[in-house]
Amino acid sequence: SELAEARAESQMLRERLRTQEARYAEQSQQVAEMAADAPALAVRRLQGEVAMLESRVLELQASLAAGMRKAEITLRAELDVKCHEVTTLQRTLESRDSEVRRYQEELEAIINELAILRGGQS
Repeated sequence: SELAEARAESQMLRERLRTQEARYAEQSQQVAEMAADAPALAVRRLQGEVAMLESRVLELQASLAAGMRKAEITLRAELDVKCHEVTTLQRTLESRDSEVRRYQEELEAIINELAILRGGQS
């Protein structure tokens, strides 16, 4: 009877061992597949991150380019206004210079007339 119990227990232990070995083999296969897939998954994940970063860089470049164009347009408009102001001021200055020359000529004529009149009085 002890022999039968030992055989039954041995048989049960063998079956448990076979079950454990089958489970171990299945898990080993899964680990091997995961290990083989892990680099590919990591590469795919990194490619996704790189694509996202490239997209973000392009968005930033587009945003900066738009900002630069807007600033350039604004600066060109301001430059045009300033150039117009300079031209207007130059014309005003030329006009005033012309007035000053005319006044100088009139003043010189008056001085000459006074000199002639004084010369005639002596």
